[in-house]
Amino acid sequence: MSATLILLPEIKFDRLQGELDQLSWFRQQDTSVAPPLVPGEPELASWKHQHADGRIVYTFNPVVSLRVLSFYGDAAAELRGEVAKRLPALTVNDLLELLKSERVEKLLLGIFAVSELEEIEALGAIIRLTSHPDQIDRKSVV
Repeated sequence: MSATLILLPEIKFDRLQGELDQLSWFRQQDTSVAPPLVPGEPELASWKHQHADGRIVYTFNPVVSLRVLSFYGDAAAELRGEVAKRLPALTVNDLLELLKSERVEKLLLGIFAVSELEEIEALGAIIRLTSHPDQIDRKSVV
């Protein structure tokens, strides 16, 4: 089981913080130098669990609303499961739908999410995107 969750894009940081507080996670000091692009939505945060050997690193890509929770420590898989019960995450079916989207932002969200999760089931959809009509002209960037 992957120790990573990709939260639904509409889950705001305040909700994430509130749910983690209730599950005995304590946010670590913010070391970011620059303010977040979206006020109230940090691009990097981390938490340590009060009772178990676990740590979460959160990253947020505001361009495509990619919200990634990566779990570390001996109890990472178990703690991931507890958080997943409280915060809705993208499923394989969600990823496959994103990869069929007409909107570039949704396609990018799907591609980035598949990369984070290393989701084998979605690789076929990724390969089909190599012939997408919006692909970059490789000659113009070389």
